[in-house]
Amino acid sequence: MLDRQFWKSARVPVARVFIVVVVLYSFVWQRIEVPPLTSALSLAGIALAVLGVVIRGLAAGYLHKNQELATDGIYALARHPLYLGSSLIALGLMLVIRDPLVAAALVVVMVITYLPTIASEEAKMAHRFPEAWPGYRDSTPRILPRIDRIGRLTRGGWNAAQWRHNAEYNAPLAVILVLVALQLYRAFA
Repeated sequence: MLDRQFWKSARVPVARVFIVVVVLYSFVWQRIEVPPLTSALSLAGIALAVLGVVIRGLAAGYLHKNQELATDGIYALARHPLYLGSSLIALGLMLVIRDPLVAAALVVVMVITYLPTIASEEAKMAHRFPEAWPGYRDSTPRILPRIDRIGRLTRGGWNAAQWRHNAEYNAPLAVILVLVALQLYRAFA
């Protein structure tokens, strides 16, 4: 059995290697067919991925890691909007690619990385913010947002400099690169 501490530090690199292996197997060895990006399901997937990028961007502009408990803006709707956004991006890409093996790999990677990470982050927040955390945890859902709080999106101070500090420009760039790579793959497959 793998040591718990080893797995805690190795799960993200292992997940990345796993995704690379599945992608290489699917696209290079199996040469899966990718539907046109203009199909209805692909456009729905792209829309979901864009929504995920927007949610991540909203979250990153509020997040001051390890300095304060983010409870305003999108954090008033869900405690972990970054993971919600990432999940929507993955779901969107699954709809674009439509390969069961790639979809299963993405789900496995999300489960083995997000669930333990969320638990770890929540334990840290409980320790770091013992007065504020229990009330926030009890009133705000973990992942799925409380739509009845949509008006709170404008509370607080979303900050572009904080968005850049959190390097959130990587999410839209990654989605664009994947979509371009899929289009090139379709063109040359």
